[in-house]
Amino acid sequence: MAKNDPPSAQSTQSPQAAQPETVTLTIEQLRTLIGEASRPGAPAQQNMDEMFEQHQRALADARGRTKKAWYLAFVSQETRACGVAYVSVSRTHATGRVLSLPEYRYPEGHDRSVANGGLCALSELTDKNGQPTALYKQWRYTTFWQRDLRTFVGADASRLQTVSPARPTLQDALGDLNDYLARPAPVAAAEPEAPAIVAREAPAP
Repeated sequence: MAKNDPPSAQSTQSPQAAQPETVTLTIEQLRTLIGEASRPGAPAQQNMDEMFEQHQRALADARGRTKKAWYLAFVSQETRACGVAYVSVSRTHATGRVLSLPEYRYPEGHDRSVANGGLCALSELTDKNGQPTALYKQWRYTTFWQRDLRTFVGADASRLQTVSPARPTLQDALGDLNDYLARPAPVAAAEPEAPAIVAREAPAP
């Protein structure tokens, strides 16, 4: 071979490459290998179908739960607070079971002392920085929020004094609550005055 001639392919191959390993299979062994190689595709497709079906069932279940729950704007006769209750259909509660109070508003005057025309009998409601004192926050919690939680949550929805019909979303119920609070307070009917008693001097006999 001349010096300028390129090396042949055979001369660049390693001894191992030059002697490939030969494997002998029977027809049955070949069919078995082909069958095993084709199996992984079927479970993957089956798993995808199962996942899709599970997703569809989850969506249907979520839609079903939405149809079985609703929101009610209410006022509390006991504390005069108001809010929105989340109610779900229940086997043991005819008009639904109150699950939570996602919106709760304290009544007018809760943040003023009795001396200032409010509801709180405490003399100091805020500290020197204008923040609610711990004593006031405890009074507000036990007087309103805690009492209404114990009264309504877990109980039949018939306990609620509602101000609107059932709504599908919290935003709808909040709109009802805001409309209710924006209405002018009803004017109490004036009590009829008793006839005035006028003393007259009795005529002389």
